[in-house]
Amino acid sequence: MENPLEKFKKLHKFYFGSLYLTKDLAEYIGVNARTIQRWMRGQNTPPKDKLKKIETYLKNKTKENLPSAEI
Repeated sequence: MENPLEKFKKLHKFYFGSLYLTKDLAEYIGVNARTIQRWMRGQNTPPKDKLKKIETYLKNKTKENLPSAEI
């Protein structure tokens, strides 16, 4: 089973080039931006409920930024 922190780091790295800000993500999941920074440095581990919210947020942000398919 994958470590929750490693899962978060993979998600963060994957979406790093997308158009989201750490402060917006922090607000969405209900934590301080510094908390996310501590997670990235490995000082703390995000709880599973926060990881699920992060995954949802990043997926939604990616969908918002994809070009519309031409019909």
